Amino acid sequence: MANPRYVCPVDDARPYGVHRYDVYGLKIDRRLTLFGHRALNAWLQLEFDPGIVSYCERPLRAPGALPARRIDFWAKANDTERLLILLRTSERQWTTMPPRWFAAFEVWAAKSRMQVCLVEPEEAATGEVLRRNQATILHHVAAGHAFVSERMKQHVLDSSERGGSLLELESRLFPQDPVLARTVAFMLVLDGRLRCPTLALELIGRHTLLVRG
Repeated sequence: MANPRYVCPVDDARPYGVHRYDVYGLKIDRRLTLFGHRALNAWLQLEFDPGIVSYCERPLRAPGALPARRIDFWAKANDTERLLILLRTSERQWTTMPPRWFAAFEVWAAKSRMQVCLVEPEEAATGEVLRRNQATILHHVAAGHAFVSERMKQHVLDSSERGGSLLELESRLFPQDPVLARTVAFMLVLDGRLRCPTLALELIGRHTLLVRG
């Protein structure tokens, strides 16, 4: 893709009392630091959305905002760009009564061909099972993606018209190491070519079913 509009956060100041997460972004090929579970959840959804091709955490401060307000994420799909603001509890009213600076900010974003999206606290929430499964998948892929070829991924797809359990998919890549085989399957999930119907319902195991996307 063309050079992304934003490639690094505007700052790394940690809000008081907020948990810090150090993660690796597969789509942007770098480490990043997130503050708070809502930022972590939003990041997971960006990594799992096949339509998102790039993103950046805390890409800028909203021009004219007093007190200063950082934008939480910039995200780019193939034909659109979005600026995500994860609303805090004290900012819930922004959806109906935005602050004075917000209108000018939306105009500025529109001129820059970006859409401003306000994400309410409930929208950014993620169930514990889904969050753990997504983290497991990203962990496997981050550790092993360099050893996976497109031929290996296509072999799994060609050998399974309707998908199968992780155990079955691992057997189709025998004698490859089962850990690498699982990485192949998880990369197909991230690509959107396989999906896991129980991703938000039960923890991933050898009998977890993956079906064609």
